Formats: sequence, structure tokens, C-alpha cells
Amino acid sequence: MIENHRLTGAQFLESPNHGGSLEAPTVIVAHYTAGHSAAKSAQWLCSKQARASAHIIIGRAGELYQLVPFNVIAWHAGTPTHWRGKAAVNSFSIGIELDNPGPVVKDSSGAWRALALGRTFRNDEVVVATHPKSRDACGWVTYTPIQLAIFEHLCHDLIAAYPTLQALAGHEDVKVAKLDPGPLFPKDHLSARLFGRS
Repeated sequence: MIENHRLTGAQFLESPNHGGSLEAPTVIVAHYTAGHSAAKSAQWLCSKQARASAHIIIGRAGELYQLVPFNVIAWHAGTPTHWRGKAAVNSFSIGIELDNPGPVVKDSSGAWRALALGRTFRNDEVVVATHPKSRDACGWVTYTPIQLAIFEHLCHDLIAAYPTLQALAGHEDVKVAKLDPGPLFPKDHLSARLFGRS
């Protein structure tokens, strides 16, 4: 449930990386954190040096962190210095991060590893897939069932609270160089369930 532009049940950690009023959001933008954990990603996005934020982070076990109220612009698709006078996606969207490392590779021992994180993942947590923006297949860590269930439930709550919302997009859809939330995120399925279309 959303009350006073905050998600009940989420731990609120205020990020300094925000600005301006978000009065009529039209898009929900999904991201992966590419971090060590939801808690560490929240901690990073609450530091000034991150120069980025999101409204919500959903952890792999279902933990929830809110960093910016839903009526305030979060910097999840670029910072003001990157906007250069264009209509920034941040100014009309709500950003939701899901704890996920993004692409992973097999190391010399045969383990799946997120190179930048130095973290390994089990074979049953990884699916080999090709991102639409790439020609090469690689490993992608699956989103957990609870993450996806919470994401969908949160989106229903957001649509009820902000009826101007019309679409679900991935960060990869709104920023050319981005790959998140990646090929394992069921965006078309969720779009159909949330908005009656893919």
C-alpha cells in the first residue's frame, strides 16, 4: 500500500540524489542493481558520490528499501548534468531497482562469476541468454519468484495511486548503453498483466 508517497513495509533510507516534483508519472522503469546486495546498493545510492538513486530497491529475498518518495524525481536514468535540456526520463517516471548482478561469466573453475563484484552464483541461478542489444550469449542471474511477485504487486499499487502511469519500460529501453533489466526480466508478460498489452 502507498501512503503519503511512501510504500508501507519498505525501509525508508533517504537518498540525497533527487530533485524536483514528480507530479504525473507515466512510466515505471525497471533496473537491475549490479551490486553486492540490496542493502549495499541502497547504501551506495544514498551516498552523494553515487549521483544516482531510485525510488525502490527490491532484494532477492523480498526486502524493500525506498530511497525517494514517489512524488519526487529520482536519478535512475541519468543525472541532471546528463539531461542537457532534453525531456529527461526521470521527470516522468518511477524507478524500481531489483537486486541482480546482471551478466555473469564462467571462471576457470567453471563457476558463474560477476566479475566486477567477485561474487559467484550456482548453475541453477543462471540462464544462458542473448540480450537483444548483443550478438553474444552469456550467463544471466535469474530474478527470484518473490522479487517478481513483489515487483508486480508494487506496480499495481503504483497504478492505483498514480493513474497517469501508462507503461512499463526497462532501463535498456530508455538509455542506449544500458542492458538492464536484461533478457530474464519478463517485461512483456508484466506489461500485459499491468496494462493489458505488451
